[in-house]
Amino acid sequence: MLPEMSALRSDSEVEAIMAMSEKQIEALGFTEHSRRHSGIVSKWSGEILRSLGKSEERVRLAEIAGYLHDIGNCVNRKDHAQSGAILAYRILTRLGMSAHDAADVMMAIGNHDEQYGLPVSDISSALILADKADVHKSRVKKPIANVYKANIHDRVNLAAERSYLTVEKETAVITLHIEIDTEICSVMDYFEIYFGRMQLCRRAAEFLACKFSLIINGVALLLVNAPCNSRACCFTPHISAYFDATTRYSVAEKIFSQNIVEILDKTQNIVYNNGVPLFGGRCFTVIFVSGGEKYENH
Repeated sequence: MLPEMSALRSDSEVEAIMAMSEKQIEALGFTEHSRRHSGIVSKWSGEILRSLGKSEERVRLAEIAGYLHDIGNCVNRKDHAQSGAILAYRILTRLGMSAHDAADVMMAIGNHDEQYGLPVSDISSALILADKADVHKSRVKKPIANVYKANIHDRVNLAAERSYLTVEKETAVITLHIEIDTEICSVMDYFEIYFGRMQLCRRAAEFLACKFSLIINGVALLLVNAPCNSRACCFTPHISAYFDATTRYSVAEKIFSQNIVEILDKTQNIVYNNGVPLFGGRCFTVIFVSGGEKYENH
């Protein structure tokens, strides 16, 4: 038996644990991980699976995992995915869920964090995508006197005016749309802290037999396409990003590992577009220019 979402939200133990989780996150000065975030992740997790034609039982399990995914923050922020997974299993079996279904939710919650998590089921994949998609200025709770001097995590969230996911079942593409105020945060700032999360989203989409796309301010920055051997093929993934000379080498390290095939400078000029597909389009030569200097890697 799967509990109704209304029963889960009103359960006294769940309420107490979530309240304590919020208290600890607020004390640590982290971005919001409250019932607002849990509610959004719950809704989006279910919608992803429903859009892909999964059964209502799988949708409900994803919604449950989404709502409970951060309860481990009541124990400690460190390893919160694992502690939260164990707490969730105990709560759900008490509420009458079968051990099998509760374990399915436990596995999803235990794999939602980018530090150790991986998509290992349809539920965990939907949870990863929904969780990483919630970027918004309302998540910054501590007072910020000068937004331009705020740490990068707060600045990225403060710049985010809107974020949402779309699922195109026919083309098998899951897209994260974000609208940011580039006066507060550059696109490169976003990638600096969310690069690992976008990698995990790509893997999650692939587990669901989909491609992952990232669109910021209407511009496609990450398009994942199936590998091919044609010289004209689009690489996996394709990212257009902004960078300057001071970030060139750190960005390059990420570029080489992720097959970024186009880089734009701050004036929107293409300064790298020289991919040579080898071994199914996975290897290439990269040349890009910044501040009048050329950096080349083979």
